[in-house]
Amino acid sequence: IGSGIPLAMNNLVTPLLTDLYQLTMAYGYWKNGKHNDQAVFELFFRKNPFKGSFTIFCGIDQVIPFVHHFKFTESDISYLKSTPGLQHCEEEF
Repeated sequence: IGSGIPLAMNNLVTPLLTDLYQLTMAYGYWKNGKHNDQAVFELFFRKNPFKGSFTIFCGIDQVIPFVHHFKFTESDISYLKSTPGLQHCEEEF
């Protein structure tokens, strides 16, 4: 949207697929004033698909737009505020 980076191709993959652990860690960084520090992330999955013993990663051209446009909707935020792990967070977070 104005950035030259196209939107992600798969509308079924949303920010709500993020582990709650990652969101509570983000809260910890925010709480300690580190939310503007540069960070590194990993993209992974828990099991090799199709009972395989290795995986070849393709599709980085889809990951970059997803990360670039990653944001929660108002509905997502309302849901997250209702979860036990995040209901104590300050409104500013």
